[in-house]
This record gives sequence, C-alpha cells and structure tokens, in this order.
Amino acid sequence: MKTLHRLALPLLWIAALAATPGCAARGAAPSTGKAGSMARFAVKGSYLFALSQRRLRVFSLKRGDAPRMVTQFNVPTWMAETLFVTKNRLFVGSANGMYIYDVKTPARPRLLGQVLHFNSCDPVVVQGRYAYVTLRSGTRCRRGKNVLQVYDVSDSQRPRLLASYPMTNPWGLGVDGNLLFVADGRAGLKVFDIRDPRRLVHLSTHPTIKGYDVIPDKRILIVSAEDGLYQLDYRTQTLQYLSRIPIGNPSTPPVKISAPLQMVIVPPPPPPPPRKKIPRR
Repeated sequence: MKTLHRLALPLLWIAALAATPGCAARGAAPSTGKAGSMARFAVKGSYLFALSQRRLRVFSLKRGDAPRMVTQFNVPTWMAETLFVTKNRLFVGSANGMYIYDVKTPARPRLLGQVLHFNSCDPVVVQGRYAYVTLRSGTRCRRGKNVLQVYDVSDSQRPRLLASYPMTNPWGLGVDGNLLFVADGRAGLKVFDIRDPRRLVHLSTHPTIKGYDVIPDKRILIVSAEDGLYQLDYRTQTLQYLSRIPIGNPSTPPVKISAPLQMVIVPPPPPPPPRKKIPRR
C-alpha cells in the first residue's frame, strides 16, 4: 500500500501540470501548476520550492532545461512534510506545526508566523483567508490526533484556530469554491460545504474511494486512491465517476459511483446587534 501511495502522488503532479503552458518548450519557464496537498514541492511563477526532511530548497526555473538552486535553509521543525503556495505565501505542513513564509520574492522566503500542535502528519491547503489542515496519527505520527482544523490566516503572523472536526485517519485535502474534499483514509472520501468556515457542513461520505490525496480543479476531482488514480466530475450536485488509471493490481474493477452531494445552503451568520448609543450627560 505504501508503494502505491508513492506511485500515485507523482501522478497527481503530472496530471496537474499536463495542461500547464510553457512546460513543453525547451528552455521555457513553466507556469504555476496545481499539486495535491501531500506534495513536497510547489511552483510559483519561475521558481520551484522543494522539501527534503526539514531542508527547504528554492530553484530558479527561468531556464526550464537547466534549473538552478538559488537558496536553501532549514524549516524550524524536525520534520517538514508538505508545501502549499498561494499568491505570495508559502505554507509548510510539518509533524509539529504549520509554518507560513512570505514568498513575494521567491528567492528569499521570509518566515511570517507559525502554529504548533502535537506530533501529527499535517497537510494544509488555503483558500482566501482560511487554511484547512488535517492532522493524522500513525507511523511516525503515532502520537498525533485525527482531526480537520480550520484557521483564519488573514494575519499571517497570528494564525487563529476557528474550528476542529474529528476524523478517522485523514490524509490529503483540497478546496474549490464552496467545497472541501478530504481523503479520510479507509473511511473514504468526504465532502464538506465550507460557506461558513466556523461551521462546516458534512455533505457526504464515499467509503468505496479510499484516498490518499485529492486535487479539485474546475469542477473535476482527481483522487489518488489505494487502487488507482480516479477522475470524478462534480459540475452538478452529483459526484460522477469519469475514469481510473489502475495502480498495482490491474484486475481490480474500478469503483463506479453516482452519489448526490446533498448540497446544503448554509445561511450566513447574523450580523452583530447595533451598538446602543449612550446619551451624553
């Protein structure tokens, strides 16, 4: 199973870059692709960030056929695990916390803030001002928790925990618009409505898809699962099976699903009551 996991994650990156303009041209700098939340590398413009243990390396891709390392340094943790880049911020998930870097100048990342937690495996994805983090126990993370957490990261120097939800053994996750997808290991693929980040609504669980990581993009979901790489369609309120690239045992039949997402309209929280004017004496 671990071998399948290692094989599936590079395929997620390949699938994400397949339509990336500029990658095919010799010497051209690639555009930013979209990787899964378990990725140990991320692209921003003409720069590549890569993790090795706690070492973060930055490569210039201005010449696509000759990448050049421009800097490297240690993330202040004993085990950095995942990378996620959004606009001018780089989020590093680690075994003991989440670290936020300013990458407005990609060649010189600058640490802005961090959130520490108990030892857990910790992928992170970000949309707007909110970061979604899964913590997982098992293997080297055996002392950890199994939860989904939501943070307000509008102030990168002071990330604030908004909510926490129990999970079975969550791995990767991905966000697109109002939907959050979580690969909760053998518990299956879970879908949440995130219109109110303080109160996520669990829409559905698909236990037949035992995933490790997900990439939602333009209403198509790519899932790295124990039996292959799935492509699912969520352009309507139904999660539809499109295809599967088998990994491991090719005789394993694909899991075909057609399950409603059961979309729930979550009303926005009521506005705070107006302040009473105190008459001057």
